[in-house]
Amino acid sequence: MMGARRAGKTSVLAGLIETFLTTELSRYLKISDTSDSFSSDKLKRKTEELRNILREKNGKTILVDEGSTNVFNDYVLNVRLPGENGETDIIFTDANGEFYANGYVEAESIKAKIKEYDAFVVAIDTPYLMEARPTVNRAYNQIDNVHTLLSQLNDANGEDAKLVLFVPMKCEYWAKNGMLDKVTERVEECYATPIAALTSFEMIEVAVVPVLTVGNIVFDSLREAMVLNTASKKDVKCCELENGQILTSEGELYDLAPSDTVQDDWTAVIEGFNIKRPNSWFKIVSEKYEPKNCDQLAYFILHYMLCKTLKAKEREKNSSSAKKWLKIAGVAFAVFSCQIWLIAGVLAYAFLSKKFGTLNLEAMQAAIDNIRDQGLWKISSDGIKVLNKAFL
Repeated sequence: MMGARRAGKTSVLAGLIETFLTTELSRYLKISDTSDSFSSDKLKRKTEELRNILREKNGKTILVDEGSTNVFNDYVLNVRLPGENGETDIIFTDANGEFYANGYVEAESIKAKIKEYDAFVVAIDTPYLMEARPTVNRAYNQIDNVHTLLSQLNDANGEDAKLVLFVPMKCEYWAKNGMLDKVTERVEECYATPIAALTSFEMIEVAVVPVLTVGNIVFDSLREAMVLNTASKKDVKCCELENGQILTSEGELYDLAPSDTVQDDWTAVIEGFNIKRPNSWFKIVSEKYEPKNCDQLAYFILHYMLCKTLKAKEREKNSSSAKKWLKIAGVAFAVFSCQIWLIAGVLAYAFLSKKFGTLNLEAMQAAIDNIRDQGLWKISSDGIKVLNKAFL
């Protein structure tokens, strides 16, 4: 998972787990958090934090601090099929926004992971994508740095499929106003360069998947980042409203006293760019925790890995058949070449099968087909758009 700092990546994973625990989707797939205690606790705290905000701040307009870190966080989601003994894990590695700034402090670590990983989630902070000045959006969402890193990808002449999902997060406002397609169009416009590079490869699957991170924390406005200082409170994040009142980060309205000061918040600087950013303000419109489309990430990833594994299996089968025919024909060089091809096919299938865990491939295929048939996998609705098809 790469992209903007504080875009809401942890919240999306928490929403993904919540979706599978509390909806009809558990009839088809069972997904649970099996991360190490640190990461697992972080996801649980995130869910509880979001629920508390919905309960305690309902009706208010607030700042939501997503937090940040300077380490790679691995989150392990375990996948099972009802009635089956097999299982597999999806490992999400959160490469935080800080890693793309400050002179590429972690560039080599990220490049190493790009070579190792199969699927890539590009997290996009939608309020900045849709409402910020182009220079602020480009810097905050780290668009150029994401492109530089994604340029490491290729499909090895069609032999090594990859999956890249561009995921605008915090899309509640646009969803409630019927404008998710506008978000997708904006992604295509702002990320045109990396999208063009990726879609030039036949076996790199590319899609845009807008996500409602919480469901009822709805973007309100971008406002200049300010801090309030009073006799009793220091450096309270705030903004100044048109009527002269001050709105604090906790959603409280405040009338300035003569001794109070409101100043620019110079901590609101985009790392590596020296650009001051506005703050995103959100309104809480309901107490219900209702993330939406988080589950779509799981569908795309599982379908992609299933198809990639089945393709390797078919390649192994074809390699074996070709070797047998060539051996009968007595073509020495061709047999030798085919042996290399066979070994490569067997190794690829063995490697991918191990990655896919002990899930029965046929049962997994049936589950995904059921999810698609029931309209639960929204391949072409709710703003979801496939830009390049490898397996779909």
